[in-house]
Amino acid sequence: MVDFSYDTCLSQAGRKPRTGASGMGVYVLRFIDLTPAELGCCTSRGCLQPGGLESMAWYPLLCGWLEEAQPLTHAREDVYIAVQAMLEPIVISRFRRYGLVFYDTDVADCLDRVFDRMERRLAEPMEFKVKLAQRPAEQNLPVVSLLPAATHVSLVIAMEHDSSRQGYKAMLRNSNRLVWEEDYPAECYDTRSRTLPVQVPANRLQHGHSYALDIYSLEAGSRRLDTREFYAVRVKALHLLRAESLTVVGHHPGLHPSCEYQAEFRDAGGIEVARFCNLLCSENKSVPVKVSYHQLRHEEDTQMDLWPEDRAGLAYSSCIRAVRHESLGSRRGFITQVARNVAYEHFRATRNIQIRSIEDMSVVDGMAGVDEGKQRVAILLAKSVVERLPQRIRTLLLEHEVEGMSWTEVAQRHNISEAKAKQDISRALTHVSEAVVAGEPESPKGAVHRFVDWVKETLDDVIPYRAG
Repeated sequence: MVDFSYDTCLSQAGRKPRTGASGMGVYVLRFIDLTPAELGCCTSRGCLQPGGLESMAWYPLLCGWLEEAQPLTHAREDVYIAVQAMLEPIVISRFRRYGLVFYDTDVADCLDRVFDRMERRLAEPMEFKVKLAQRPAEQNLPVVSLLPAATHVSLVIAMEHDSSRQGYKAMLRNSNRLVWEEDYPAECYDTRSRTLPVQVPANRLQHGHSYALDIYSLEAGSRRLDTREFYAVRVKALHLLRAESLTVVGHHPGLHPSCEYQAEFRDAGGIEVARFCNLLCSENKSVPVKVSYHQLRHEEDTQMDLWPEDRAGLAYSSCIRAVRHESLGSRRGFITQVARNVAYEHFRATRNIQIRSIEDMSVVDGMAGVDEGKQRVAILLAKSVVERLPQRIRTLLLEHEVEGMSWTEVAQRHNISEAKAKQDISRALTHVSEAVVAGEPESPKGAVHRFVDWVKETLDDVIPYRAG
């Protein structure tokens, strides 16, 4: 974890230059020793004296926001420099992770965008747009929340002991359409609580859809043991940067500007937190609801239900999770995430720059004999092609070529045949290889097939983290 103490960050700001690896661009953390006028800082009352919290404004909202969490005696420019020293290695680390050739100006530009984005975010009113899902109110199905970063949803099914000695099969259906299935051995059954935990892949669940999870016995006859019906709703995280009222704007194409709506907020236990009446709908199919800061508990899911006052049988739902950034650690973490996002945006913008010809890359042994600089160009090109592949294909490549899963394991995880898995991966590798050698005026015969082997060896760099 990065040390955010101001003295530590300020001391790091003057450290000696470091040498980058593999010829990468190097960014040296620099100690800023300029006057406010030279830095172009905003001032109030025409005062240009260094130091002082009231007379100077080095990104005043951001620096004041950090000092609010941990009041310090440092001048505001010291807070600004300390944040720079904290974020610079994070941006550099991201650039290196993406294999990006960068310069000191790239890092400086990203830091400027981070500060500007935070300053604008703190100046704007706290308003959050939430995508609503329509569902009939009479169904009254339990809601399963889908967290943004979750890969699986855990459902616990209560069943009698000795329901099946051979094991269980879980089958997920949506409107009688099979969405997913998986076998569970008998050992997965918890005899103490008499329950069977089932892990449903989150990518098989869609926001606003109803599902039925059937549990069957693997014994002869495949009798159904239990059924769990639920309604899937994705959780919208609300990052509350200030302790003040906020506006939750529910949006759905089915909302009518001519109607008035009611809104109800309930916590995870189903207890009503707040209720609002006579809410107006705008022309863009949105209903704003103003909520008090203290009505939403920190990091707890709150279900939002919206329905027209003259039509009780129709309801729209969503799930929100308030994240209060009150401590210094929490606010530091939020700024760090903004820096990561900005670094990724910079990478996405720069990867589309025209790549020079790599005419001598199609040699007999794939990339043998090609200098390191051109290999990096090829890796960048391969990355851009892989990122445009469908998520399912990227996952197949990762599981088989990087994680080393067998064809049988890959086929079972994705409910496809081994032949289908081999075909999809082979086509993907050929597609990436064709993109790498595309445009070569005199590519030797069979160059694409030789590049397939090189792409396989390079996938560890091309897919550095698990897809999806």
